[in-house]
Formats: sequence, structure tokens, C-alpha cells
Amino acid sequence: MDESVVRGRVMHIRRLPVENGFSYPVFFLRVRLDTDRAESSFLFGRNVWRPVALWDKDYGPRDGSDLYHWAMKQFDQAGIPVDGKLVLQAFPRVWGYLFHPVSFFMAYDREGQLRAVIADVNNTFGQHTHYVLDVGRMHAEAVECAKKMHVSPFNRLEGGYRFRFREYNNRRSVSIDYWIDDQCVLRTGLSGRDQPLDLRHVAMALLHQPFLTVGIMARILWQAFRLWRKGLKFHGLESIQKNSEKGAVL
Repeated sequence: MDESVVRGRVMHIRRLPVENGFSYPVFFLRVRLDTDRAESSFLFGRNVWRPVALWDKDYGPRDGSDLYHWAMKQFDQAGIPVDGKLVLQAFPRVWGYLFHPVSFFMAYDREGQLRAVIADVNNTFGQHTHYVLDVGRMHAEAVECAKKMHVSPFNRLEGGYRFRFREYNNRRSVSIDYWIDDQCVLRTGLSGRDQPLDLRHVAMALLHQPFLTVGIMARILWQAFRLWRKGLKFHGLESIQKNSEKGAVL
């Protein structure tokens, strides 16, 4: 299914330096970037205000420019050939509000196999970066990359990520594990089942989660409070950068 509403769950399990975990329901969208844009309805639209909306300015270069050409340029610079469809998988704006920790530009080959991914990451400090991943026909194998931006204020800038992407029978999942040396610090996952990107299924998703993105932010703040109660200290961006330069463990 090329364009879809994906209803599923997000999962976080922190292992170090304290244990903490949660799982909650979400929905996200998948839209083609290499074809004409999906038709709007009174509930969903692209680059137009709707209760559920995708705005190009929220992803990639964040300047509203064409996302397809931006993504293809990233793949070309990384030396990854792409000759199939390109899909943006992302949380939308809901009632105009957006919080999207990570989005994915997913490129496929002519046979429909996932070939390459751009993981487009945001942090709570308003910064963003991206990782270009050559997944090929990797199936269950992980793609690794070094961490290059602070995401959680409870971690310093070190270690790396292991990404896994799985797609089967209209179900899909992404897992991102954060490792430092030989220890897994944090495991995250996003999974769900495709449903057509039409009025009925957008309405059902919105009915079940009318304040999706506000809820994501609220849950992140609640989990941050739980971590603080368990003894982890919250650090602002400036203190994190200074401590990372000194090699202090956060």
C-alpha cells in the first residue's frame, strides 16, 4: 500500500542507567513523494490546513522546498542508487500542532524492496539532523550509524544507533536501539498496520486519537519526570554540550 494511515504503537525501553519503559497507541501517515500529491479531503491535506495535515516545511530541509529532490540528493551524495518509489513516513500535524521525534524518507527499488532510508530526527531543543541509511535487502539485519545530535537530555553525545526496518502483509515496524560501547542504553520501536489514506480511515484514526501530537508531547514530559524521580538529572543544551566535551557521564 503506497499511501496509508498506519495505526499502531510506539515503545520505549530504557535500560541504563535506570530502567524505565512505556508503550502507547499512535497513528502516522505514509505518502508518496515521487508522484502527484494525494487528494485532499476536509480531514486531510498536504500543505494546506486540515485537522490532519502534512506540511513539507516540517521535514527534510525545513524550508518548504521539494522533499523528493532533497531526499534524492541525499541518497546520491551517499552513493546509494534509488530507482523506485519514495515514501515519507511521518507523524502529521493534528489540529495544527506537530511533535515528530523522527520521520523516515523510505526509498524502494523497482521490485518494491526497501533500498535506503533517511531518518529525519528532531530533538526537544528545536534542532534537527538526518541519517542516510543503506538498508538494501537487509531483512532483519541492523544498519548502524554514529550519533551526531543530542536527542534526550539524559544522554550525552556518544555511541550510536542500530536501525531495523521490517515490512510484511501490510504491517511495518521500525526499531531504533541506542548503544554506547557494548551496552544497549535505550530501545525504541514504532509499528502498525496500513490502512488506506482515505476519508473513512483518517476519520477513524482521528476519532480514536483526536489529540495525537499533543499526547506525544505530554507523554514525553511525563516520562522525563519519571526519569528525574528515578535519579537522572535533566540538563539543558548548553550544559549537555559542555559535559560532553569534558567526557562527563549524564
